[in-house]
Amino acid sequence: MSQIAQLRADLANLKTHIQLLADLLEQQTLDATVYELPLWSEGDLGTEPDVIPVKSLTGNEAITRALLHLSDFSMAEDMPGVFAKRLPGTLLIECNQETELEIRGRIATINALKDSYAALIASISPHINTRFEVFKDAVPLTSKKAICRHIYTPDPQIRRLTYSWVRRKVGGVFTRDELLRDIAKAREFPTQYKTPEEWQRSLDIEEQTLMQYSMHAQFMEKRQTRITPMAMLTYAPEHKPAKTTAHTHSPFLIINDKPAIGALRTYLLADKDKKAEPTGELVLPRRSIYLLTDTGQLPTGSKRRLKT
Repeated sequence: MSQIAQLRADLANLKTHIQLLADLLEQQTLDATVYELPLWSEGDLGTEPDVIPVKSLTGNEAITRALLHLSDFSMAEDMPGVFAKRLPGTLLIECNQETELEIRGRIATINALKDSYAALIASISPHINTRFEVFKDAVPLTSKKAICRHIYTPDPQIRRLTYSWVRRKVGGVFTRDELLRDIAKAREFPTQYKTPEEWQRSLDIEEQTLMQYSMHAQFMEKRQTRITPMAMLTYAPEHKPAKTTAHTHSPFLIINDKPAIGALRTYLLADKDKKAEPTGELVLPRRSIYLLTDTGQLPTGSKRRLKT
């Protein structure tokens, strides 16, 4: 079977399993609250909204939206993959114990199929652009991110679920040689935003910049993600962990529990949410890479860990 045929067949199989789960859920006693968020487009890349309106839906409309969202992997033509559709919320399910076991089993199977699909995409090619093109040809206007997201079911006896708007910090520590190897790999994968000649010239500049530092130099990535809603899940003190956070890309399926549930409010930019400008010597703007040390010794007061 060709790669394109395999991608289509496996996606159809995944959707069949999700539909069977949705059919089973529709036979139970359901209650739902979900939150509509804006759909972002390519023009929103790199921007930070001051306001993110949230529309609350309840009752039958919310139940319908929650069930449809489980298999809605579509995306608009001008929607970048990073903006895959989100539908925060909860779907409360009341059922007997035997049905609960079946629901949890079906969810586990679906999540395993999602992981297999992610592995299938990764196996297409070591070249990210090749993977992108094959996937796009196989299933146009489909979000890989949405396909591979797990259906989230909190552990039994959840006591509370609340929402907040957060911006996570991401980034690691890299040696000079690691960054040089990354640049060498990047030469094989031209970006769609530059001509091949422009791409190679920009990588030449990055390589020359890094070579100005010693072989002992180490660097750090300082990057913050876009503001996004997250959930805090609280359990009994004996549960490990008693509190945990989770992404809110889809409604939480809560089975035979009735936790206290907070509301997701419209986001309004506050001073505490404003991005702090990173400090230090910016080395590679494309990747938000800053100098950590050029000598192999951490600067005084730094809490970073050097690579050994």
